Amino acid sequence: MTSFVARVSVAAPRPALYAWHARPGAFERLTPPGPRVRLVEDSGGIGDGARKVLAIGPVGLRWVAVHDMHHEGHRFRDVQERGPFRRWEHTHTFLDDGAAGSVLEDAVEYELPLGRFGELVAGWAIRRKLLAMFAHRHRVTRHDVELAAREPAGGRRLRIDRQDCDAGRVTSVWAFLSALGWPASAATGHSAHDPSATRVCVHPDRAEIEGEGRREIVPLLHLDDASLTRLHQSLRRFEAAAL
Repeated sequence: MTSFVARVSVAAPRPALYAWHARPGAFERLTPPGPRVRLVEDSGGIGDGARKVLAIGPVGLRWVAVHDMHHEGHRFRDVQERGPFRRWEHTHTFLDDGAAGSVLEDAVEYELPLGRFGELVAGWAIRRKLLAMFAHRHRVTRHDVELAAREPAGGRRLRIDRQDCDAGRVTSVWAFLSALGWPASAATGHSAHDPSATRVCVHPDRAEIEGEGRREIVPLLHLDDASLTRLHQSLRRFEAAAL
């Protein structure tokens, strides 16, 4: 069994750090960019029994993970039920850091196929991938949680529409806004006909915010932190102007 531990300090209280992880969209937001990992099934939430199924790589290798050890505000764990590892257990722990800060600790215990031989052949490569993956996850976590603490999401419902762009782009926008706390949904089912929702139409180079006879265009050529933050801030101003 091999252990890997990574920690990140966040300038926001522990409950805010936990709440971000518990919201819809957080998992998608934490997944590194690229086509190599797709979420194909999600029972929702991070509580005990919640289940996620991922498709990995060009052949869509299935990775099934189930949550357990949930302690609201403090901890949850995902355990591989089926996947590329012989064993995988990832514990997410949320710790206080002074009066207004917190620490996220990600502790992974894993075992590769083929035992010691598998470790000798692929152990260094797996550790390098873990370092890169958690560097990405912690950068996203710190940015989003601190942004939500400084500039909280509004309460107005958002309907995310797709316009001449790929579905992954819309999913990225939805995941960012939803994990921040916006009540956001894709334009399917009843949400597509909700006249009270603010429409966020995602184009290849911009987002258009529409509602109550008003319209605002936000440049969104790239889905980097700065561009997504501008969209969040524009939505806050758009909502405030309607009050």
